[in-house]
Amino acid sequence: VTSFGESIEEAVNTSLDVLEYIEFDGMYYRNDIGYEFMPQTPKGV
Repeated sequence: VTSFGESIEEAVNTSLDVLEYIEFDGMYYRNDIGYEFMPQTPKGV
């Protein structure tokens, strides 16, 4: 699944939303793609 958005976060969330409608035997997908491009908030802030 590939998605576009106004931000990386929006595109990632759109892809995850679409994945809820896809199901088949042996299904596997990576759920860590895209997060490396999103701004990180330091813990405790």
